[in-house]
This record gives sequence, C-alpha cells and structure tokens, in this order.
Amino acid sequence: MKSILFLILLNTHGVAIGAETCKMGLFVFDCQKKSSDDLVKEIPILEAACKKKDPIACHNLGALQFQSGNLSKALECYKIACDLEVMAACNSAGSIESKNGASLTTAKKYFSKACDGKFSSGCNNLGVAYANEGKMAEAKKQYKNACDSGLGLACLNMGAALAQEKNSAASMGYYKKGCDLKYFPACTNLGILYEDSNNKTKAKKFYNLACDNGDAFGCNDLALMLHDQGNKKEELNLLEQSCKLQNAKGCYLMGNLLEKEGKVKESIAAYEKGCEFGSDGACTNVTDLLLKDGQSGLAVNYAKIACERGDMTSCYNVAAVLSKSGKEKESKAFFKKACAGGFAQACH
Repeated sequence: MKSILFLILLNTHGVAIGAETCKMGLFVFDCQKKSSDDLVKEIPILEAACKKKDPIACHNLGALQFQSGNLSKALECYKIACDLEVMAACNSAGSIESKNGASLTTAKKYFSKACDGKFSSGCNNLGVAYANEGKMAEAKKQYKNACDSGLGLACLNMGAALAQEKNSAASMGYYKKGCDLKYFPACTNLGILYEDSNNKTKAKKFYNLACDNGDAFGCNDLALMLHDQGNKKEELNLLEQSCKLQNAKGCYLMGNLLEKEGKVKESIAAYEKGCEFGSDGACTNVTDLLLKDGQSGLAVNYAKIACERGDMTSCYNVAAVLSKSGKEKESKAFFKKACAGGFAQACH
C-alpha cells in the first residue's frame, strides 16, 4: 500500500500565500510584475509608511524582510500589521513563531485571529498546530472550516486525517473536494485510495490529473502502478516528467529503471539529478556506477553530498575511496564520521 501524502503545510507569508492575499490587495511576489531588486528598493518607502501605522505597508515590508531572510524583522512587521487587522499578517506571524521554536500557544494565537478574520490559511494552520499537539478533533474542525472556505490544502489535510482513522469513504470525499479546487496533491491521494480499492481506472485518471498539473508524486505513483502492470515505456515517460519537476524520488526511480535496462550513461544522469534533489539512494547508486566507470573523483563528490546530509553509508564510501587513493588523512575523518553516526563497518 502506498503512503498517503499528509501535507500539514503552513500556508505562510506574503511571498507564498498567492491568490488569497492578492485578492486582499496585498502585494506578494506572485502578484507583482516587478523583479526582487525593484521590490527591495521599496523598503525605505514601506518603512516610512509602516512607522505611520499603514497596515498594508507593514505587511508588505514583512514580506520583503522575509524574502531577504530577516525573520526577526519580518515578524516584527507582521505583528504590527496583525494588530492593525491585516489577517494575512497574523497568519504569517504565527507561521514564523511556530518555526522559531516558540510555544504553539503563541503561534495558535495568531492563527486563531487570522481564522476568526476569515483568512482560511489561518484556519488550516490552526488545525496543523492542534494536530501537532495530538488534538485531532480540534484539528479536523479547523481543516473542515478552511476546506469549506475553498482552501484545497485544508481539504487534503482533512482527508489525510480521516484516512489515518481508516475512514476511507469520508477521506475520499475530502480529497475529491481538494482535487476539484485544483489542489493537485489531493488528486494524487485520491488516486492512492482508488488504487488501494483496486479501481485502477480511476486511480490512473487522478494520478494523471495530478501529474499533468505539476504534482510529481502523482507521476511517481502512476509510474509504480504501471510498473506492476509491466508498462515500462509509459513508466519511464512518467518518471522523466517527475524528474523534470525536480522530484528526487522520480529521478531515483528513473535511474533505477534505466540501469536495469543497461542504459548506464542515462542512468548516471538520472541518479545525478536525484542526488542533487535530495535522494541519498540516488547518491549511493551514482557513486557505485561512477566508480565502476573509473570516475572516482566525481563519485566521491556525489558521496560527499549525501554524507553532508547525514547518510553514513555515503560517508563510509567517501572514506573508502579516499583510502584507496592514498589520501589516508582525509579518509580517516570520514571513517570517524561514519563510525560516530552508527556505521559499524567504519569503526576500525
């Protein structure tokens, strides 16, 4: 059985909320036809307006500060805008507070205000906060509230919560609603439920819908279903599409399929992308293939990527290659790291 995608995402910040904030007249980068450099030039103007308690200026200044990585300043601006009744700013303040390690009580205060102000992302995020506390009844109440307001992400979260309770029928209804709202990860999850109930025709329909609209997980799940049916050509096309969407698993699966077909060069290219996008398995596989091809220097580079991400097998592989190359001092550091990380073979 495939894993249901449980996305308890925090729809956050003026730079990422999209249509909901655009409709409110708040500028966000998705709404603007300006470059980031042009928007940064507006900071002094916004600062002056925010000091005069212009709520929109304070929100927009918070969005720009967030974009530039100044979270403390962004939070300060969002809090001012929230006090001035900009609900999107309340939602963003709650999101930053939750990621700053603040108590969920603080984050919930801001999400609750956003939700009470009819900002549906705030309701969804309030649900997320309750879910993180294990209060699923309250979480589902908020997911439903946001879903009923037209937020597809919240419909997915509600569907996932119900799926965890083994309530497939109700879960399917919420996934369908999220999918109808064009939140395409919900279409993928709907496909999973149909596949689990052995309705492959409908599963393929919703996987295709998700994949064609940019959800790489839909591409992957359809590819895996077709793999079971022996349809390698279409499987490869779907994995290629997933990999182009920078999905690490899609690239890894594509590399694996090409490797089994003896297409080593193409396989290496797919694994390289998978490694870069975050698949430690792809890093391991491309390391092995490059070593067999005599490209030890390049192999070590990919193994180091995974090692830096915490994959101890890759740390060991780096150490082994360096040792064979006579670079004992450098290899010892990687053996030591792999050993400390629990890879017993490195402890010698």
